[in-house]
Amino acid sequence: MRRLLGRAAVASTLVLLAGVAGLHAASPVRPVAWHPAADPGYQGRFAPNEALAELRTIDLGDWTGPEDAAEGPDGTVYLPTHEGVILALDPVAETLRPVGRTGGRPLGVLWDPAGRLLIADAYRGLLALDVETGAVTVLADEAGGVPIRYADHLDLDDRGRVWFSDASVRWGAEAHGGTWPASLLDILEHDAQGRLLVYDPPSGQVWVALDGLQFANGVARHPSGDSMLVVETGAYRVLRVPLDGGPPAVFIDGRRVTTPIAMQAI
Repeated sequence: MRRLLGRAAVASTLVLLAGVAGLHAASPVRPVAWHPAADPGYQGRFAPNEALAELRTIDLGDWTGPEDAAEGPDGTVYLPTHEGVILALDPVAETLRPVGRTGGRPLGVLWDPAGRLLIADAYRGLLALDVETGAVTVLADEAGGVPIRYADHLDLDDRGRVWFSDASVRWGAEAHGGTWPASLLDILEHDAQGRLLVYDPPSGQVWVALDGLQFANGVARHPSGDSMLVVETGAYRVLRVPLDGGPPAVFIDGRRVTTPIAMQAI
């Protein structure tokens, strides 16, 4: 009995020492101090409402997690899933069929003028899918000599160029356990590792339009056509980035809309 108790005590001591060592182990996160703006609460334009009360839901069966949707020329809606499969949804018949697999984690999707489904894949970069054959082409997997580690969302400008976000060059989605844990690590560290990228289809070139973003997320063309909007999730704001290379400006700061008329037009 004494031998068993002795072994148990040794084992408990080893576990305790391992735990203490774990507390003092070096963390890969290098937190940057910051102070978020005060939250004004759900008021004004953000007051609770019933605008979405009549939404119709469609069961996706075993497929999960579509983060975006893109309508094709014939009205078919294309959905990216957690499983890396792109689904084609007939919104009338409510039928689903797989049309391609990216081999990664597709997030944003967009139908382009060339008849391809463009995909921001968090693991693989900017892709193009031929929905008839299922063939996937990698359009861009690096920009400015740095790999694209968390392609997130995308939109087109009037010249057909693809503007897309690389949420974090430090906390890549595939390398850190998926999109959710990588996003938590990036926002926890708060070191502004996101980028807004541009891909030019005719030349195949890709470049960095803006870096130093706090988890670059959604991207949308401004209704005026002269700029793109990019969400900085970690900074609670949206930036307006001129297409001509001019300096970015804050479009929405926290919950305060700085240009309400333009915002209503989106």
